[in-house]
Amino acid sequence: GCDPSSIGKCLSALEAWGGKMLVSEDERKKIRPEAIESLPHPIYCMASAWRVSELNVLLSHCNYRYPLKDENVYVIGKDGISLAASFHYPLHTSLISLRNRLSKLRETGSVDGFDDTSSEPPLARTIAVLLDYGFEPNERIESIDPFGDISSEINKMVGFTPLQILAAAVLDWKNLSEFAANDDAKKLSKTVVDRFKFYIETVAELLIRKGARITLESPPLSRPGRKICSPELPSESIPNSLHRSVRLSTCQSIERSLMKIDKNSYVIEFFGGEEKIKNIAKSWLRTSNRSVKGLGKILLHSNKSAISDSFSPGGSDTRSCAICWKSFGLVKNRKHLCRATARYVCEECSGRCVLERGEAFRVSDGQFSLAKVDLRKYLDFQDEKRKTQRKERLENANKTSATKRDENNSLKEEIFGRVGKSVRNYFLEEVETDNEINNNQTESLNSTLRQTQDAFHERGDKLNNLSEKTNALKDASTDFAKMAKELNEQQQGGFFW
Repeated sequence: GCDPSSIGKCLSALEAWGGKMLVSEDERKKIRPEAIESLPHPIYCMASAWRVSELNVLLSHCNYRYPLKDENVYVIGKDGISLAASFHYPLHTSLISLRNRLSKLRETGSVDGFDDTSSEPPLARTIAVLLDYGFEPNERIESIDPFGDISSEINKMVGFTPLQILAAAVLDWKNLSEFAANDDAKKLSKTVVDRFKFYIETVAELLIRKGARITLESPPLSRPGRKICSPELPSESIPNSLHRSVRLSTCQSIERSLMKIDKNSYVIEFFGGEEKIKNIAKSWLRTSNRSVKGLGKILLHSNKSAISDSFSPGGSDTRSCAICWKSFGLVKNRKHLCRATARYVCEECSGRCVLERGEAFRVSDGQFSLAKVDLRKYLDFQDEKRKTQRKERLENANKTSATKRDENNSLKEEIFGRVGKSVRNYFLEEVETDNEINNNQTESLNSTLRQTQDAFHERGDKLNNLSEKTNALKDASTDFAKMAKELNEQQQGGFFW
């Protein structure tokens, strides 16, 4: 698959070396013009395929802010061209792609795009991205110069707003359902039916929430006062340059009178019902949603002088709104100047303003949405910045605390190391002193023991002598006893004789 981040890096690298996504008219003449003319705008391609991530990346590398630069458009000299026309109407194209998929479903019985079970359909995500970049929710297609097959696909829908193309898809579905009901082989599965209804209701809510109106008139075949019109007109009324590119579209023809959405109950029901639509529209119309703080990213014109008419698609015209084509009047529907796009627009397409430099600047609905997105991104960036700073402060505080703790530990080790050394030295010296004392005491004790031993030996000798004398005395006593006995016997015997 494609990696959007890699596309962004490649585009950044090419831009750094002077490369462009689109080339100027003079540059095109140096290569094969016939090959270049058949190429659709890259934004158109991504919108048609509902490639949301790639679309976001490509738009970020394009100039989508007024005044538009020449490299945005294939045909140079289109002063006053609208953002949508310069990118080949990508918002409308994404919805035309839905109609083409329904045609394929009718022909083959299967189609890609309705098997996505995500909470938000890829079509809705595609439209959300385009609305965030300032594309107008009520802009009518005014035709584009011929560039192969895509011009006929777009020019066939001249006069349609995005919401009216979505309504055309609903009527396509109605015809498809009736067709499938008569052919068991092409009977629509419940999954496909449910997904399609979910697609329609989700996209309708998104567009209405961003200012799309169901009250607009049915799509006219041409803008008031302009000659270029839809290929649905007879071929003699189509310019030659436009006629040569017209081909049969895969989409079914739709009766334009049915595109007055607020009068079509079948479409209203598919969009979620009248009550839901009113509640969604109120969120756009509420007072709190009428102004936004500017950040200087949108060029706001202070000059209120008259704007020259531009016959470029979506260009300013003093007779009608550049967005919805409603004719201006002296009392009703007075013209207003969009201070961002420098085009005349009606009250309903420009009921909001951007606050900047102490002044309120009236802008179109698309530019208002762009300003709101700019502010939201700025606030998100500031919030993320604060979180990062808070995290850094916390990390720094932890590092400082850890450093102080290490310093304190080092100081403690140093202090207690010194004390410990002193205590250790003290005890070592005391031990040495004790050893000396012990040694002296031991020597004295040994001397005393030796003296005692000598005394014991001397006493032993005396005891031995005493024992000998005692034995001698004992023997003498024994001899004396014998002598006394003998004397006693002699005395007794001599007395009686």
